[in-house]
Amino acid sequence: VGIIYEDMPPDIFLCAVLNLIESGRITEKNIKIIFVGAHGCLKTFTYPVYQLLLKRGIIEEKGFVSHSESIKYMRGSGALLLMSAKVSDSEQVVPSKVYEYLAARRPIIALVNEHGFCADLIRRSNSGYIMPIDDKEKIKTVILDLYSKFSGNSGLAIFQKSDYFNAYERKNITHRLAEIMGN
Repeated sequence: VGIIYEDMPPDIFLCAVLNLIESGRITEKNIKIIFVGAHGCLKTFTYPVYQLLLKRGIIEEKGFVSHSESIKYMRGSGALLLMSAKVSDSEQVVPSKVYEYLAARRPIIALVNEHGFCADLIRRSNSGYIMPIDDKEKIKTVILDLYSKFSGNSGLAIFQKSDYFNAYERKNITHRLAEIMGN
């Protein structure tokens, strides 16, 4: 859910999915990748694998939707993909999308700088998997782990609300800001 920029194409992620399907480790009928939001650059940067997965019905394009509709997609997902560009200052980048993903309480596949603030937030909240955007083997391992949890009777984890998550709710953040400002 969100915008995919040119400097963070998910081609390695999509290739990992395709490799797992072609090796028979996951089945096409049991995986769906839904892109919600601006994703026009996908056709340019990941054209072959993107088009192949789209043609096979594994990728579904939703385009722009309302914010409330995007929340429904997040909460209805088995896992959420979060990507950060490979740039020198990516350690300091925490996309606002990560907070919506935390609120959705679904496993996050975070293709981010492993030493950055975003990775630290996901690690401290125990809310997902962290790996570099270009580590195809680790991405495959994570997809297989999530797939096996989903395929079994246990289903995917829904992270329980905790004090950690509560700290990031708008009401609590606003309250903390008011305290800082002396109100």
